[in-house]
Amino acid sequence: YAVAVFHDGLMHKRYQCYLEPQTRLPMMYIEDCLNALHQFLIAPNDKLKRRVYNVTAMSFTPEELFSEIHKHLPDLKVSYTPDSRQLI
Repeated sequence: YAVAVFHDGLMHKRYQCYLEPQTRLPMMYIEDCLNALHQFLIAPNDKLKRRVYNVTAMSFTPEELFSEIHKHLPDLKVSYTPDSRQLI
């Protein structure tokens, strides 16, 4: 949803979100993910204390994202139609 809202917002001035407004999800720029993987792969073995690492970036809700987008696209209309998987 975090990319689709920009496409739909610019092309159609509307976006139908399949999440609840307060659903917080982790997000990461692909370049940051690849950089973290690369740094892990080139690190000398003797410098690694573990074999499992968590790489995190940011988390936000649809409501937070759309609030920021509205500052730049004030005509964007957002509707929420939560997917049934939200009940899980």
